[in-house]
Amino acid sequence: MRVLRWVVDRVRSRVGAEETPLGWVPRVSDLDLSGLGAPRTNVEAAMQIDGRAWIAELDGIGKFFESLGPTFPPELERHRRQVLERIRQTGS
Repeated sequence: MRVLRWVVDRVRSRVGAEETPLGWVPRVSDLDLSGLGAPRTNVEAAMQIDGRAWIAELDGIGKFFESLGPTFPPELERHRRQVLERIRQTGS
C-alpha cells in the first residue's frame, strides 16, 4: 500500500522520484514509513540497486523471452536491452 500511495501521490505531483537505470523510483523521503517498525537505513538498503544482480536477472529474462518464440512482442525485448545497457553504463 505504501508504494501504491506513492504512485497516486506522484501522479498528483505531491511527491518526487529519483531516476535510476531501472526507471523512476520513490525516494525514501517520499514514502510513508509510519508504523513500519523498520529503521530508515534498512529501507534505504532495500532500495539500493545491485547492478550485478539485475544483469543476471535480465539475462534470465532474455532466455525466457527467447523461449516464447517468434510471436513474442519485440518491444519487450528492446526494452529489456535498454534497461540492461543503462545498468551497464552506470556501473550500478
